[in-house]
Amino acid sequence: MCGVAGAIGGAGEVPVRTMLAALAHRGPDDEGIYADEAARVCLGHRRLAIVDTSPAGHQPMADASGDIWLTYNGEIYNYKELAAELARAGHVFRSASDTEVIIEGYRAWGPAVFEKIDGMWALALYDRRARRVILSRDPAGMKPLYIARAGGTLLFASEIGALAAERAERDIDRSVMRDYLAHGYIAGEATAYAGIASLRPGTALLVELPAGKEEMLPPRPAARRAAPRSLADAETAFARLFRESVRATLQADVPVGIFLSGGIDSTLIAQEAHALGARLQAFTIGFADADFDESQVAAAAAARLGFPHTTRLLPPEDMADDLPAIFDAFGEPFADTSMLPTYYLAQTAREAGYKVALAGDGADELFGGYPTHYLPRITRYWRQLPQGADALLAQLAARLPERQTALGAKEKLARFLAGARLPYQEAHGVWKRVFTDADLAELLSADLPQAANPARAFDDLDALDPVEATMAVDFRTFLAADCLVKSDICAMRHGVEVRAPFLNRAIVDFARSLPPAWKARPLRTKILLRRVLARTLGAQARLPKRGFVPPLGRWLAGPLREPMRALLAEAAIAKVGFIEYTYVQRLMDEHERGGRDHTKKLWSLMSLSRFYGRL
Repeated sequence: MCGVAGAIGGAGEVPVRTMLAALAHRGPDDEGIYADEAARVCLGHRRLAIVDTSPAGHQPMADASGDIWLTYNGEIYNYKELAAELARAGHVFRSASDTEVIIEGYRAWGPAVFEKIDGMWALALYDRRARRVILSRDPAGMKPLYIARAGGTLLFASEIGALAAERAERDIDRSVMRDYLAHGYIAGEATAYAGIASLRPGTALLVELPAGKEEMLPPRPAARRAAPRSLADAETAFARLFRESVRATLQADVPVGIFLSGGIDSTLIAQEAHALGARLQAFTIGFADADFDESQVAAAAAARLGFPHTTRLLPPEDMADDLPAIFDAFGEPFADTSMLPTYYLAQTAREAGYKVALAGDGADELFGGYPTHYLPRITRYWRQLPQGADALLAQLAARLPERQTALGAKEKLARFLAGARLPYQEAHGVWKRVFTDADLAELLSADLPQAANPARAFDDLDALDPVEATMAVDFRTFLAADCLVKSDICAMRHGVEVRAPFLNRAIVDFARSLPPAWKARPLRTKILLRRVLARTLGAQARLPKRGFVPPLGRWLAGPLREPMRALLAEAAIAKVGFIEYTYVQRLMDEHERGGRDHTKKLWSLMSLSRFYGRL
C-alpha cells in the first residue's frame, strides 16, 4: 500500500516531487522517482512496506532489462500463484514482492495482466519499447487514482490533494456541487476541481508516446457463474470461498489486525481468520452513548475468538482540533459522518504498530445490507393502496419524537413516503438524499447546474430484478465514491492499509450469481450472511443493522457546537458563494434546540465550508 504520482508528456520531476511530498503519509517508509527525460515520462512512489519489506521492493520498480517500469499502490492477493505460473514459463524474479509479479505478468500477457490479477490496485506502468504508459485501477475502486491535464502533460496521483497542491490553477467545478449537496459525496469521474478527474474503477488508460494519444480499456465483463441449487448450498459455497478470500488477505510480511465492530461483516471475517489459525489484533471504536456503542459486542466476539482487543472510546471534546485536518484529507467536499470513527480507528491501529487491517467493506452492496435494497418490493405493494394510506402514515410519523440518532423512525417513515409512489429507480435516489430538491431551493442563493438524475444510474440495468439493480447501483456509486474513499483516505492518512475480503473477485462473482431473495427481502437484510453467521453465533446474526456512525447529532448540539458554528459562520458561508446563510442559521438553531435532526445537512455544509475556506 503506497502513494503513486507521475507526469506523462512533459513537466519533469518538479511536479512529481511536489505531489510525493503531499503523499508522504501514504508511504512513510521510502520514496522513489524514475524519469525518462527523452520520453518525457516521470514516475514517483511513496512506499508503505508490507510485502517484501526489503530494499528489493523499492519502487518505481523495473524489470531486468530496464524496459518496463511500475509505480503501484495496492495488494495482489494471487501473486504467489501467478509468480509460480510465470516461473514455469521461464520468468526469473529478483524479489518476493507482488509488484514484480505485475511487471513479469505484463511481459507475459500485456494489458491482459489486469484481468488475471486479483486484489486492489492503482498503478502506472511505463513500457519503454512499446512507448506507452498504462494507468489502471481495480474493478471495485478500492484504490484511488486521479488524473489532470495541463499544457500537454498528463499528471496522476493517488489523492486529489496531491494534484491540487501541484496545480497553480484550481478552478472549482460548480456543476458537481448540487450533486454533492444531494448525496454527501461526488460520484463518477468528476471531482470538485474542473481539471481533475477520477479514473473509473476497472478501467485502464493507455497513453501512446510521444503523441499522447489516449485509449480507454473498459472493465472486464462480469464473470458468469451458475447459482447454487439451494440457499443451503449457497451457505456452504460461500463459506468455502470466503475462507480462501480471508486467507489471501492475511498475506503480509508485517502484523495484520482487524477493524472489529459489533456487526455481521467484520465478525464473519474474524471467524474465518480464527479458523485459519490467525490471532489478529482487533481494534474497535466505542462511544459513551449507548444508542451508538457496539464495543461490548465486539469485545465479546474478540474474547470468544481469543483475539487481543483494543477499544478506543471517542470523546467528542478531543476531536474539535482535528476536524479541519480530517475534512482536508479528502481534498474535496465529503460528508460521510463515519469518517470520524474510521479516522481514529486507523490512528489507533498505527499507534499500536499495525500497518494492515481487515475490514468488511463491500458486504452491504453485494449481499443486500441496506433497507433500500428491499424497499422496491414493499413499494410495489404500497402503490396498490389508496392515496389515503400515505396520509395515515404521515400522521403517524408526525407523532413520533425527533431523535438525533443514526436514523430515527420518524425520518425513516418520511423518507419512505417521499419515494413510495415513484418508480424504484427514482425512489432509490430520493431515499438516499441529504438535501432534497425542496431543501436546495431554500439553501442555494445562486443557480447551480442541475445534478444528473440519479435514476440514470439504472439505465443499463433494466434486465435485472429491482432488488439486484439497486445493489448494483450502490456498488458502483455509494461504495466506490463514498465507502471506499472514506476507508482509503482515513486509513492512509495514518499509513494503514485496509483490506476488504468481501471485494475479492471470487466473492464478488459469487454474490452476483445469487437470487435476490437470498440477499434481501422485506424487513430482512443480508439473509445469506446471517445464516452463515448463525451457524456459530446464533443471536448475533439477528442483530439489526446500525452502521458505523458516531452520535454526531448530539455532539453538534453539544461539545462540537463551537467548531460547527465556526465553520458555518456567515463569513465562512460567504466564501462558498452560493449558499443562503439564513437557511444555514435556521438549520443550526433547530438542531441545537433538539426540535429537528439536521446532522447530515450540517455536516455536509461544514465540509463544503472548509473546502472553500482553504482555496
